[in-house]
Amino acid sequence: EHEHEHEHEHEHENYFHTATTTLQKIDSQDEIGVLTKNFKGMITTIEKTTFDIRKTNKKLAAANDKLIETQEQLVQSSKLASIGGISAGLAHELNQPLGTIKLSAQLTKKLLSNKHFDKKKITSKLEKIIKQVDRSSKIINHLKVFSRQGEHGTEEIDINWLIDEALVLQIESLRIKGIKLTAELAENLPPVSCDYIQIEQVITNLLTNARDAVESTEEKFITIRSYTNNKVICVDVEDTGCGMPKSVAEKVFDPFFTTKPVGKGTGLGMSISYGIMKDHNGELSIVSREGKGTRFTISLPIPIPIPIKNEGTQQCLTNEPRNQHEKNTYN
Repeated sequence: EHEHEHEHEHEHENYFHTATTTLQKIDSQDEIGVLTKNFKGMITTIEKTTFDIRKTNKKLAAANDKLIETQEQLVQSSKLASIGGISAGLAHELNQPLGTIKLSAQLTKKLLSNKHFDKKKITSKLEKIIKQVDRSSKIINHLKVFSRQGEHGTEEIDINWLIDEALVLQIESLRIKGIKLTAELAENLPPVSCDYIQIEQVITNLLTNARDAVESTEEKFITIRSYTNNKVICVDVEDTGCGMPKSVAEKVFDPFFTTKPVGKGTGLGMSISYGIMKDHNGELSIVSREGKGTRFTISLPIPIPIPIKNEGTQQCLTNEPRNQHEKNTYN
């Protein structure tokens, strides 16, 4: 497409050059000469305007590239801020399996020092070590993927799997702070097409906000739920925090707006999340009641099913969604 544009532009330049050369040869003082002089003035103006437009376009292209780079850096900074906010929970989450591994290894060593050691007991301890190593590896690998910079491509994913992935980095942080999390996930939801790392970042931001909202309240409850609503998949993150008045709720997606104390938040998490959802043709909305709590909802369009004919009947490549819920509570 760009090659055709350049060819078209080059063709116009050739015509323009030919016309200019022809007009330069005319220097008579009659009506044609006067008309030619006016055309020459117009050509000079067009050439200057064209030069200025191209110069401006180059500046705009450079500014656009810089803006894209800055946006990518902001998204990455938001990810790292999320990781920083749950670092205490992650440290505890990794210390637990490391402690178990060390204890199991010490017991195995002690069992092996006995000439008549019990093979079954040693196998059991070694299996426990392998299990804890797998647990640690999952956390570390997930952290590596989540913190990776740049776009990761679009693919069809199960939103409930994505919620579980987001909870890998959050669950211990919530438990340490005494926050009770309930997951109400609808079963058999159709897949959604998205950059799953970006959508996980949105869910992580919402969970972090909910955690901060209930941290200083007596009732520390967060609910995350998934369901279908018309032609979209929705995820709610609801807290029992202090809520906010309508005038504040209307500003939460504005860049650099935050209700948190100085040093606690940048005011970028919500605006970045809002931008990510818009890029996915989705929505991010808020309902908040002062003194009651807040509910954020993200929605993603369900891919249009492709009808296929099979022996005179019509089938769809996506399953009919069912809103039967599976409820899990994390203490």
